[in-house]
Amino acid sequence: MYNIHNNCGEYVYIGLKKQLIKLMENANKVKKFEKQGFVAAGSFFTIAVNAFICNAPARAFVKGITSHNGYYGCERCIQVGEYVERKVTFPELYAEKRKDASFLNRQQKQHHKKNIISLLLEPNIGHVSQFTLEYMHLVCLGATW
Repeated sequence: MYNIHNNCGEYVYIGLKKQLIKLMENANKVKKFEKQGFVAAGSFFTIAVNAFICNAPARAFVKGITSHNGYYGCERCIQVGEYVERKVTFPELYAEKRKDASFLNRQQKQHHKKNIISLLLEPNIGHVSQFTLEYMHLVCLGATW
């Protein structure tokens, strides 16, 4: 039985090289189970990855993109942030939406880190649609009064 952890934040903060190796091993296990399936208790199972759940810094690290507080850091739209009252904001409500295809094609070059390719860069992974955004960085740390 394989134990596959979903705590991406651990990979950013503790021993980067060691944790990258662990992340790649787990990613390879998941790919293997997606393609081949597995048998447990006499039954055959297949899996499919539905979502990746990481906090904002971990998502940026795993995807190889500008962090949530950078000028090109919006993960859901294609716009340049504005520096307002000591923070970067994304004021355009109707900006062009970022899509999985535009992410793979690196449509907005500044959104992607130079010479860094996502650890999970594959056509069957939705780098926009399968990475959920989380409450803490969107609301708690993003809201000021």
